[in-house]
Amino acid sequence: MEGKALMCGGESSKLLAATLANFEAQIAGPFLMGEAFSLADAAAAPMFQRMMSETARFGLQAGTHPRIFAWWSAVSDRPSFSKTVVSSYWWWW
Repeated sequence: MEGKALMCGGESSKLLAATLANFEAQIAGPFLMGEAFSLADAAAAPMFQRMMSETARFGLQAGTHPRIFAWWSAVSDRPSFSKTVVSSYWWWW
């Protein structure tokens, strides 16, 4: 199951929740691999930019996913990241 179907409930929601829990557990902090921003952060950031704009839809909560929220804050605060942000999400769905 891919794309929009993955986000629309049922077993797919359980799979997404498990994936987010795994991602949460893997964050070394403040960036994915530890103290330095890496290629792993650059690869994950675009998907999370979309997800963090609709946290309720994706089941993301600061209380449940504190490492993801702290990681996102560290990534999104980087000037190099803010230069790449695209405001239009028409292509997401």
